[in-house]
Amino acid sequence: MNAEDEAFLRSEFNAEEGSFLLQLRTEARWDETRFRKLIEVMERCAEAYASTESIPRWLAAGFWYLDTFVPDQVKHPAFAKQHDVEFFRERCEDLACAAYWFFTGEAARQ
Repeated sequence: MNAEDEAFLRSEFNAEEGSFLLQLRTEARWDETRFRKLIEVMERCAEAYASTESIPRWLAAGFWYLDTFVPDQVKHPAFAKQHDVEFFRERCEDLACAAYWFFTGEAARQ
């Protein structure tokens, strides 16, 4: 994983200013552009760690948190006004696939 991707994930996982996670938690706002970038970087990270036996704890915590927090968060009524249920189901599936790849080393999708 390159330094730019690492910095991006640290910012996202720590819910820093401008991050997808901070907007989701504090503003109940879905930023699709930021989400797409997050998924792309998570997938690059998963690919980079696919053949390693150990992974940094902060990365594991971030992948786990997003995969568990986001599906619960988007059930809040504020999100129903932004997109339909299918939209959120697909995005949560994207997170689940990225997490599966990261933790198992096997891409859930080809």
